[in-house]
Amino acid sequence: MFDVQELAAEMAEVMGRARSLDPEIAYSNQQKLADVRTLELVRRHVDGAEMTLLADLDVNGTTDMITGHRTANWLTKVAELSPAAARSRVKLGRRLAAELPAVLVAMGEGRICADR
Repeated sequence: MFDVQELAAEMAEVMGRARSLDPEIAYSNQQKLADVRTLELVRRHVDGAEMTLLADLDVNGTTDMITGHRTANWLTKVAELSPAAARSRVKLGRRLAAELPAVLVAMGEGRICADR
């Protein structure tokens, strides 16, 4: 398991370094490589959480009841995604939850990402 606060703090540092890329500030290539790895780890945790939540929202009809929109349509609006991308995420979340729950757990633990 991972510590959310520790990971968030580390991600904030990484993002600060990546945004600045100030030539006056030492930012070694080794640190850049490590920072990309950190961002990938964060992405994996986020993917797992998102898939779990999207599956739950869709199965339970939550977005229909609260917003009047199906889950993919709601996601299109709030995440500013293309309709195809939103449908793909919802479909993947539902499939993982129903057919491959161990994969969803592995995503939540940061062992694999949604692209696999």
